[in-house]
Amino acid sequence: MRKFGKYFVFIFVFIFVFIFLTGCAQKYIQVPADYNTFEVINLDNNQTIGYDKFIDELLQNDIIMLGEAHTDEYHHFVQNKIINDLYKFKNLSVVFEMLGVDKQKFIDIAKKNALNLESKELAKAIKWEKRWDYNYYKDIVESVFYSDMEFIAGNITDDEIKTIYEGAAPLNGVVSTTDEVKDKLFDIIKISHGFSDDDNETVSKMVEIQQFKDRRMADKLVHSSNLAILIAGRNHTDKTIGVPLHILDFNKNKKMISVGLGYWQEEVDDKNQKEQDYFIKFYKDGEKYE
Repeated sequence: MRKFGKYFVFIFVFIFVFIFLTGCAQKYIQVPADYNTFEVINLDNNQTIGYDKFIDELLQNDIIMLGEAHTDEYHHFVQNKIINDLYKFKNLSVVFEMLGVDKQKFIDIAKKNALNLESKELAKAIKWEKRWDYNYYKDIVESVFYSDMEFIAGNITDDEIKTIYEGAAPLNGVVSTTDEVKDKLFDIIKISHGFSDDDNETVSKMVEIQQFKDRRMADKLVHSSNLAILIAGRNHTDKTIGVPLHILDFNKNKKMISVGLGYWQEEVDDKNQKEQDYFIKFYKDGEKYE
């Protein structure tokens, strides 16, 4: 019975990590139906900056992290726009949270045959995982795939998640694995999912898996020879708990920047200023933009 209980908890954790730890190709940019505009806020001074200046500032970095809500079409629209505009000036490597590294071989094979591969066949060819709704990612995947950008699978694999859950050697780190970081992740997971104290062991496993995911994405970003872009959830791009800390443990000399894509009607506060460098605020039709 105890073995069954442990198996059940593992399945629960396994499902959880995919929910929480949730020439320019301009033709692939589809504008959301009720999209109006957006503004970019520099969180150093809380001032709005022009989009062109924003792109110029991004280009001064080695790594750019674009933190999203996975099912927000505005976020994916702007991610795609930013990537295509950066690509006008520099070669890019785009790292996707949504693909485990075991999918890289399929991506590489498909890339070699890109001229003969129709877009309707792309998701299947790269083994896109169905737990991530491809409708949200289709445009950005096609932008990267049907160009000279490097397409990188950036996450740990399903088998690795199982190994971590069953007991893996802990991660080493200076700033990324402190008790403060782990405690903050623990609280975020526990509170957001309504866990009780009886679930603390399960939550601790989720924290461990989250950290291994962040370490793998940081590894892919740091070792890119191009300007590296991360497409991932905002918890992963958070400077206080996520990938940025793991990058620092890899290489403190890498210049990086974290961009938080705002939720609808989200306002900038002190929390944003600690977690990101820039914040993008969206406006829909009928909303006032000043």
